[in-house]
Amino acid sequence: MGSGDLDIQPFIREKSDRNCAVAWFAGDFPLSTWQPTENELCPVPTGKLQQFEGFVWNEFEEFWVATKGSNLRPGQILVLPTSAGGYNAITGWTGDPTDKPTLLERTGIRDHYSDDRSTQSYMPVSLAQHSLDVRQEMQQLMNELSFELPEELLDIAQWHDLGKAHWVFQSALGSPEPIGAKGKFKKRYERCGFRHELASALARDETHNKPFYFAYLVAAHHGKVRGTITPLSYEETTYRVSSQGKVFQRWI
Repeated sequence: MGSGDLDIQPFIREKSDRNCAVAWFAGDFPLSTWQPTENELCPVPTGKLQQFEGFVWNEFEEFWVATKGSNLRPGQILVLPTSAGGYNAITGWTGDPTDKPTLLERTGIRDHYSDDRSTQSYMPVSLAQHSLDVRQEMQQLMNELSFELPEELLDIAQWHDLGKAHWVFQSALGSPEPIGAKGKFKKRYERCGFRHELASALARDETHNKPFYFAYLVAAHHGKVRGTITPLSYEETTYRVSSQGKVFQRWI
């Protein structure tokens, strides 16, 4: 979790769930392209990792950061060198440095913050069609539920990917005609840290007088929400003049 993230863990985890997850790697430093898969992760109570030193992933800067077990929060993933030990193939986590784990074959590929894997597909889909499809799915879901949901959810569903019309996203898709929502990326985003969900939420603020929860649900539909729209050190800054003539910064 990066410094710009909204930490929602206390609201979605049981108070009694104080575990972190641990994985092991060969050598002195983990590969930046590696993402531990579920079968590589071992749940460990946070309190039992106090004496261990390993690495956690910085989602925004996209590199492994050295840390101590005493700095961990429940829910985080700590990766340790096999030399640190702590795992027995029969009993699982032991915390004993003399118990060296056997590494599994690595198949996990890291999903970078600037990646958009759910967007990429071999079958291109236009933004107009995708927006209509999602609205219809929401309508079907609302029809099947035994309780009522606000009708505005239909608009939220249809609006959720409007940010994909941004030039950064369209350029990554190869500037298709008509404007695309899904397809095979031709290149990575030209603007570091770009998230189409955030662009969608900002578009709501720019052109429509919608309530806050509208923007929140649009921004959160991939589960990556920033608490503030403050840039990270490597992100590009753009400037905009308001209708009152005030110059302010915006990052999207």
